[in-house]
Formats: sequence, C-alpha cells, structure tokens
Amino acid sequence: MWTSGAVPPTVDQALDWVFEQTGTVIPLADFLYADSYARLMEDVQRGVYLGIHEAAGVPCHHLSFEQATVDWQIWIDAGKEPLPRKLVITYKTGRRGPAVRGDHPQVEPAGEAAGRALRVHAAGGSHAGRGRRRLAGR
Repeated sequence: MWTSGAVPPTVDQALDWVFEQTGTVIPLADFLYADSYARLMEDVQRGVYLGIHEAAGVPCHHLSFEQATVDWQIWIDAGKEPLPRKLVITYKTGRRGPAVRGDHPQVEPAGEAAGRALRVHAAGGSHAGRGRRRLAGR
C-alpha cells in the first residue's frame, strides 16, 4: 500500500494524514504525538491502578484502562525514570479480539525533549486486525 500527496508540516498532522489517506493501523502511534497523554486518555471510560508489578524485571506501576473499543494496560517504571516498560492493548472488535503486546520494550528519553518524548522499541509485538484503530479507541 502506498499513497502520495503533500504531507502536513507537523508530526501530529502528518500521522493523521497517513491514517486518513491509507486507513493504516500503526500500533502505539499515540506515543508519537506531541501530547501523547491527552491522546491516550481521550475516551477513557474507566482507569484502575493495580499496584506495583514487575515488567522486564523492573518494578512498575501497573495501570489498566477501558474504552468503548479498546482495553489496555501499561506498566510504568517505578524508579527514577518513569518510562513505559510493558504495554498490552486488546481491541474489543473482531472475533478474536486482536491485540498489540510490547513485552519488553526498550525505552529511552529522546534527545533534548527527554522530558516529553520517548523512543519505544518493542522487542516482541504483534498486531492483528484491520481498519484504523488508535490505542485511544478510535
């Protein structure tokens, strides 16, 4: 699949343009937006703090969120650097409930914007399903 056209100037606008033009699903794309927190929390119907649990051998804050079409859990390092260490997304649509799972992501601050931007390298992940679905359920 490919498309061509004038790509908007910002990363947020460019991502939206790609999704609209191609219908492509990019797991974890919400982490690439300038305000990833707002995108992740948009349309959350329920959130639960589940306590401290290990992920990738690291003590992490384990949180679970429910949305109309998506359930997701995130494990955030409980140490000095509050970085995501594990993410599981389950889509409620489809016969088998397609999922994205980043079991042992390697996360590091990204350059000068270390306080706001992250690079997430999922060591193991899978995605099944079709159509445009954001982690935030749209």
